[in-house]
Amino acid sequence: MLFDKRTKKAIKYIWIALGILIIISMILLFAPGLIPGFGHTQVF
Repeated sequence: MLFDKRTKKAIKYIWIALGILIIISMILLFAPGLIPGFGHTQVF
């Protein structure tokens, strides 16, 4: 029951969503200067 086709598909989409969120947060953390008006332009 845990690993029928629908559950596997749902888990796959959850991992894709998590990956996208992590990539976006990485971009926002390490390259705040890329987005004008977002984040700190000076880190130190």
